[in-house]
Amino acid sequence: MSVQELSDKMIDAIAGIAFEIGRRARAEVEERALWKPSSTLWEREVERIARAKAQSVLVDYFVGQFKPLACVVADDGSSITCTRCGMTSYNLNDVQKRFCGHCKRFHVNP
Repeated sequence: MSVQELSDKMIDAIAGIAFEIGRRARAEVEERALWKPSSTLWEREVERIARAKAQSVLVDYFVGQFKPLACVVADDGSSITCTRCGMTSYNLNDVQKRFCGHCKRFHVNP
């Protein structure tokens, strides 16, 4: 494996972990209806949730319960989101081929 291939694999893993942390934190914040910033207390609570979710994702990753994804396809198959750059494509060819037009990469999830 070349240095570039190893680097790409590491970047994809880190991006997938970061994406999952954001997804889990966003879900809990929305569940608690905390999207209306009103005070420093709100900011502290969102930060606490993000830290807790980051910790849980990392633990899941290191014990083998979570594998980072290079891309996320919508449940209805209408879009693909690249975890590396964050861009979402609604082009069905991109979805079918797991392609990110921004990164110019084809993704393969584990």
